[in-house]
Amino acid sequence: TFSYLYNHFGQNPKHLAIAQHTKDFIYKYARNDDHTWASELTPEGRVIQGYSDIDGDFYVAMGLAEYHKATGDKEALETALQTVYAANSRVVAPDFMFYGAWDSRVFEPGTRFLGIWLHFLNTLIPLAELTGDERVEKIASMCVRNIMEHHWRPEQGAFVELLDYNFKPRGSTHHDSNWHGVQSAWMCMRHGLSTGRRNQVIDAMGMGYKQLKRAWGEFENIDINAPLEKLPRWGPLEDYMLFTLSV
Repeated sequence: TFSYLYNHFGQNPKHLAIAQHTKDFIYKYARNDDHTWASELTPEGRVIQGYSDIDGDFYVAMGLAEYHKATGDKEALETALQTVYAANSRVVAPDFMFYGAWDSRVFEPGTRFLGIWLHFLNTLIPLAELTGDERVEKIASMCVRNIMEHHWRPEQGAFVELLDYNFKPRGSTHHDSNWHGVQSAWMCMRHGLSTGRRNQVIDAMGMGYKQLKRAWGEFENIDINAPLEKLPRWGPLEDYMLFTLSV
């Protein structure tokens, strides 16, 4: 976050100092030998959760890539690549069973998660643009294919969240994912724009439009005077904005 602020909003040296402090902290305390990262630590650096949150690894890689842009730090870029390669090995493994620290539920081994592909893709696109690394682009293309060919259900006009190891529906957990669905659409659009794949952009736009129509019922009758606990989640609105702006 602070590397991005530095790169895009005035190159404030305070932002870069915070980014460097964060990088130094996770290098010293959170770095695992297998290129994964501890998920939770105390302010002093004591590890509480050694490894659980795959999304955390995605965003460590994204942050290190942005830090490299700010500083030219070659180690940061190489560490970002090694983190991405390690994350890919986990998410395609037959024994992958859970989202991460924010969702402690354990699923059947090999469960395919829409949320995993889209958050991974969000890291891979800028990293591929920065490095031209063919492995990174191949992983990104895999994420796009999984999203658009497997998690998308044209008969429903919606993305579904969970599939089994063979990308087949998983019973009662085979449910719509409005927020992740719209997120997936704009990220697949962004990947198509990055790689010059016009048809992918158009197809993802159509999917996102259908998903957004299904999702909007949660928000169309918002009473802004209602108690906070009765309001819908505001987080999805950010991605609905990103999708419509991308269109």
